[in-house]
Amino acid sequence: MNAPELQYRLLKRLYQGRCSMVSRVLLPGRNAPVIVKQLDRTRCAPGAPARLQHEFELLGTLELEGVPKALEQLEFERGPALVFADREAHSLRQAMRPGNREWHDWLALMIRVCELLGRLHEARVIHKQLNPDHILVTSSGAPLLVDFGMATRFLREQADWNTPQLAGHRLPYIAPEQSGRINREIDYRTDYYSFGATLYELLTGQPPFAGREGLELVHCHIAHAPRPPHHINRLLPEAVSAVVLKLLAKDASERYQSAHGIVHDLRECLQRRGTAAAGDFVPASRDVSARFQVPKRLYGRTALLAELEGRVQACAAGERAIVLISGYTGVGKSSLVHELRRAVLERNGHFASGKFDQYRRNPPHSALLQALRELVRQHLTEPGERLAALGARLREQLGGYLATLVRLLPELGLVVPDAGVSPPSQHRFDEQGRLHLFSRLIDALTEPGQALTLFLDDLQWADPASLGLIESLATHAGPPRLLLVGSYRHNEIGPGHALAGFVERMRRSALPPVELRLQPLDLAQVRQLLADTLRCSEIECARLAEACHEKTQGNPFFLNQLLDAVYEEGLIRFHGERWEWDEAAIRARALSTDVVELMVNRLRRLPEGTRAVLPLAACIGGTFDLKTLSIVGEGRARQLAHDLVPALGEGLVVPLDDGDRPERDRLGRARYRFAHDRVQQAAYSLLADDAREQLHLRVGRLLRQNLDTGALDRRVFEIAGHLNLARSAIDDPDERIALAALNLCAGLRARESAAFESALDYLDSGLDALPADAWRTQHRLCLDLHLAAADAANSRGDDARMQALLDAAQEHAHDPLDRVRCEQIRIQAHVAHNRFGAGLEIARTTLARLGVRLPAAPGRLRIAA
Repeated sequence: MNAPELQYRLLKRLYQGRCSMVSRVLLPGRNAPVIVKQLDRTRCAPGAPARLQHEFELLGTLELEGVPKALEQLEFERGPALVFADREAHSLRQAMRPGNREWHDWLALMIRVCELLGRLHEARVIHKQLNPDHILVTSSGAPLLVDFGMATRFLREQADWNTPQLAGHRLPYIAPEQSGRINREIDYRTDYYSFGATLYELLTGQPPFAGREGLELVHCHIAHAPRPPHHINRLLPEAVSAVVLKLLAKDASERYQSAHGIVHDLRECLQRRGTAAAGDFVPASRDVSARFQVPKRLYGRTALLAELEGRVQACAAGERAIVLISGYTGVGKSSLVHELRRAVLERNGHFASGKFDQYRRNPPHSALLQALRELVRQHLTEPGERLAALGARLREQLGGYLATLVRLLPELGLVVPDAGVSPPSQHRFDEQGRLHLFSRLIDALTEPGQALTLFLDDLQWADPASLGLIESLATHAGPPRLLLVGSYRHNEIGPGHALAGFVERMRRSALPPVELRLQPLDLAQVRQLLADTLRCSEIECARLAEACHEKTQGNPFFLNQLLDAVYEEGLIRFHGERWEWDEAAIRARALSTDVVELMVNRLRRLPEGTRAVLPLAACIGGTFDLKTLSIVGEGRARQLAHDLVPALGEGLVVPLDDGDRPERDRLGRARYRFAHDRVQQAAYSLLADDAREQLHLRVGRLLRQNLDTGALDRRVFEIAGHLNLARSAIDDPDERIALAALNLCAGLRARESAAFESALDYLDSGLDALPADAWRTQHRLCLDLHLAAADAANSRGDDARMQALLDAAQEHAHDPLDRVRCEQIRIQAHVAHNRFGAGLEIARTTLARLGVRLPAAPGRLRIAA
């Protein structure tokens, strides 16, 4: 509905923000005042209108007393608006005047707020931005929750580093996991932290970390304990202080687990009113959540984590080191390393990670590039002066090569906007040049006095070029204060595997790696995990722990899947405010020893639409976005997002939350990741072999047809990878020629990065796609593929392959300059092997054919001339 700006009568401005305002107004056709929440389109972020639309739709699905529904949407000249009934309410912030209420009055009110929050969570909604501005109190004293623009129905989300919830007024109340800087997901307990921060301010007159701003405040949420509230407000009982600090625990598993538990303790505090000491009060004594949730904390890894933290500390002091962590799939390698994030942040350092793809459709150096992109995005959140200093360091360290790096890392263009983007092949690097470039880039991205931890996951899938670069960074020319951490599955590495050679060379290097082997959990650790999950003593769950350990051999991922499965089957259930289980039935339950098979069985229980979309997502990669999924699924983004919801609810797929999900959903840009490689593998295995080939063909074709030129260039490896997997199914001659050209482009891009083995793989695929008469019908393309492949073979040291390719190219070269290109590669090969005389002779012979004659033995006078 459109409404001209002057049609309403303003009664009172209730709130005025930078990009929105809340007013009490009279609208035409309404007899009573209403509340209008309006955006100023000229001042708000691009995603704000979508968040407002999301809020309207979400509120329409909720039937909760205390959560006001939006009556209608309006479009004013200045921007969109929502209309609410006027409940004559005011915010907690307006009520927080000194001396306005005693602590026990605030507790009585916040008990009602917590009860309302519990009902909201029962409706499967997480608010995500609870604070004194978004809790209202009516004239009758009833609480209201408002501002649901960032609320979610997802049971869990993974926050991104650069999120809008890190903006000013929200920052004092965000939970550590909302920062995107620690290895924890957002869930309903995120709201408990924000509730605790709000309660802290009500009781003390200041937020938990008063006087801190920006990234310093984020750091405090993650790493610092707030002052106990009773140290600030001397009238506050210690028991109340204990409840607030429990709510503000850094790890969600150490907070309250239920609204019922919070309400019980707040009421207990009111009953103890007048008692200064905590006495026998134990927080959370009645806090048992009916929500089944295995804690995310690590078990049995204390010594290993201490070892890693010691390496972080050493690197912060100026050292360089590499740590290699091995273990079976699901044993917790990635979880262990991501726990380092907190230790790195406590030392004012940076942590960034990348992951190699099990289906190898990513560009060379993919994991390192992912990590560097994350690192650049972290820098983009910093204040302007620090960002300017980073730009200056990049210009000083990299000079004219910045444009080449922007081609690899587009995010750098936001730091150095004048860098431009180099055209393909402007710069080519040998291995030393590539090492020098990446080393200087990492050095520039590491601020003076700071340490950098780069985690590269799943090295068993790394391309040889990546392994070579990692080896060089660790042992030769890497910058100081750099900690490289790599993980891999040792049981998937045979004697001839590229990673086996890498590990052996590293062991013999001047900087041998610290090697850690993760073992499965022992029985005591499984018992502790079950006691924490079921909120019982270890004695009570001892026999259940024996059964679970026997079935899973202590593999943490397998154990989690088993627990989820038996819970879904009702063998673990919540009854009478406690957890119960059927140990005999769990022991008798048949369980596959194959994790993938177990995951496939879970996937098959999902709705048909979800089962159809998950293989598409798995085909795209371990991380995927809604836009690509809508292209390959040939469906509407909103419908595909809806189809993913059951997988999100099961925890099989995790949404990557950047705080602007409504806008990203609208544009199809929402991002997700599979919870584990084995989930992706299981989704992929839902397809028969022939169906996989057809799916890759479809994905490659649709991406090539629907992406613009810039996106095609950025994703050339991905598209070529899909089509190469389906090469035998491509019969059309024109399409095979197009595939050959695509592989030439991918091969040249890989060669630019000195990833010669990957380059040769793409170029060989291009040659294989050519028709039998390619020298006659596709002469230029055929020649370019031969020469590029010969160049890559030379760089790899495969002399026989290089000679065969050059002989074929020379035989079919029509132009003298094409023959020169052949000889140029031969000359480079001779020079690389210190055969300077042979190289010089080829050069003289080639120049002679072009009419330029050089003497075999020029005299001194000729040389001087």
